[in-house]
Parts: sequence; C-alpha cells; structure tokens
Amino acid sequence: MVAAAAGEARRAGRGHPRSGPLHHRAGLKKTELRPHLKKCWTIPPRANAEFAARMEDVLAVYARPYDPARPVVCMDEKPYQLLADARDPLPARPGHDACQDSEYIRCGTCSIFVWVEPLRGWRRVQALSQRTRIDWAGQVRQLLSVDYPDAEAVVLVMDNLNTHSIASLYEAFEPEEAFALAQRLEIHHTPKHGSWLNIAEIELSALTRQCLDRRIGDLDTLNTELSAWQNATNTDQRQVNWQFTTHDARIKLRHLYPRNYPRQSTSPTEGVRAGERRASSTYSPALPDTSQRLAHTLLAHLGVSSGACDDLAVIVLRLCPACGRLMPQVANPHQVGRDGEFLGYRDDRFTAQRSVYGVTAVHGFATRSRALSSPGPE
Repeated sequence: MVAAAAGEARRAGRGHPRSGPLHHRAGLKKTELRPHLKKCWTIPPRANAEFAARMEDVLAVYARPYDPARPVVCMDEKPYQLLADARDPLPARPGHDACQDSEYIRCGTCSIFVWVEPLRGWRRVQALSQRTRIDWAGQVRQLLSVDYPDAEAVVLVMDNLNTHSIASLYEAFEPEEAFALAQRLEIHHTPKHGSWLNIAEIELSALTRQCLDRRIGDLDTLNTELSAWQNATNTDQRQVNWQFTTHDARIKLRHLYPRNYPRQSTSPTEGVRAGERRASSTYSPALPDTSQRLAHTLLAHLGVSSGACDDLAVIVLRLCPACGRLMPQVANPHQVGRDGEFLGYRDDRFTAQRSVYGVTAVHGFATRSRALSSPGPE
C-alpha cells in the first residue's frame, strides 16, 4: 500500500484534497448558473395590456404635484404573527451578545394597516385583530374624517385585495354615509403582480426592519410600538422620492406592453424613413457628434455605405461598466442580442429601444443587411 504524497490528487471518487470554493481551483471554471440559489419575486405577465394600463395610471398619479386639497395617499396591509418567549431572554453584556431561546409561544395573528402620504411625509400605522371589509371601511372613515377632514378628495393608491373596494363601505355603513365617503375617494389600483408600484410597501419594508425585528406577544404592545415608530417617522417628515416614470416604464419594461400595434406604413422606404424620424425625435443621444462619428467610422470599416438601401442597420453605443467608455456595436433586423432584450424590430420599421443595460445613444442607417455579414464592396 503506497500513501499519496502531500498535495497530490486523491483517488477518483474520494473527494478533493483541498477545501474551499471550487471556482478557485485549477481546471474548474465559475459560471453564471447558480442552481443552488433562487429568488422569490413577483413575476408580472408579459405583453399584458391591463398590466400596462394600470401601471401607467399609477405612475401618472405619482407624477402629480402636491395638492393639499387632493392628497395622494397609499395604503397597504400585512399579516403579522404574535409571538411570545417561552423563556426569558438573556440581555447583552460586555463580551456577550443577547441570547434568545429558539422556543416560542404562538399568540395568534393580526393585520397591520399602513397609510402613507409620500409628498407630505405623513404615516399612520395600526394593527387590528383581523382584516375584514368592516375593518377596512373603518380605516377609510378615519382617514377621511380624522386625518383629512378638510380635503376635497383623497387620491387612494392600493392593491387589488378583495376588501379594497367601495362595496366594503356599503357593507359597513348606512347608504347615505357610504355614498358620502365614496364621493371623496379617487381610487387607483395597482396591477396584479405589480404591488411594487405601491409606495406603502416601501414603508412596510422599513417598518419591518426598524420596528418588527423582534418578538411581540400581544396586540396592545404591538400598537404601542407602532405608535412610537409612527410618531418618530412623522416628526422627521421623511418623504418618498419616487423617480420611476412612465417614460422609464416604456423603455425598461417594454416587454410588459402588448406588441400587436397597427401597421402604419406600406412600403419599405416609408417604414425606414418613419423609423429614422422616430429614432431622431424619441431617442436623442447624449453625445451626438461623437456617436455620429463613431457610427460612420464603424460602417466604413465594414465597407457599408450609409446611403439608402433595403434594410436597416443600427449603431448602438453602450456604456462599458469597466472602463466607462462608449463601445459601438452593430445589429440588423436578422440579429438578436444574447440578452434577448437588446433590440427589437417590427416588420420593416425601426423600433430599437434603449434597454436597462446602459445604452446611451442609438443611430439608424439604411444599409444592406447582407453587407453586415460579409463586409466589403459588392
């Protein structure tokens, strides 16, 4: 029996002689595929007209200027589990962290309602034992009668939960009172699988990290903690600076829009000219002189003339994240980028759009697509 020398590979099937990550070892290469990881995400439907319509409706509401007579208020709610300690935790002391036993006592559940006015920096948080239509209607009456008694109307942005509707007011109050409350509400629902458009979710995330990061065993204690967080936050008047606009959505989330637009041009020449006008009017480059010169230079190296021909070639200047320089790239209607979201074409018309990967300028030229695959004069 011969023992292997130190540092030599072991027999097949007996494991690697060294410990540590595999991608640091010779002969092994780290790839982009990570099958051991996954993310929980709200996946929206692709090419869905209803999603796009509701998304743009909410974004238009967020773009409104501040109006005290018609404040924009976002609301959301989340379930919360009340937990108590089975054994008293040990407090922290010098050299030792606080200790908490893994065993706990379940004390039921509740629902936390959050109301936020982003432009004013105001919040109201309250926990109730349940979340029925009656509970939501009571929260709305408090919003209109106590929080905004002098407002002409309240623009309310919320998700599509079954209790978030005018019908809940009629189920909780007399028809006269329900009608009066409903007339002071302007409701805008976020799209399904698009709850990230609700600013109240941002506040729920901050509330969870700042206030609900420990065990709370009863509803009274929870409401006391929520009131303390609410008062401290309202004192700071921390506003929400929402920067995602409708223009950004039409560029970065264009895969969520339907693509069955009606055809407007009938000839290839008319389509190319319309595409060039659309490219020059919609996507003005940040550096027009530099990008135009690079585009003509690259086409000259390919042996392609920028005169009028059949198809459309596109010079795209992408910002390199490593060196910070503009890197020119060529694409034509018969090419598809590796990321699948780089350029898109519809028939013979120019529909190139900026992607989320840092495209800074787009220029369209009428060229022969076959010249791109075989550079040189014909």
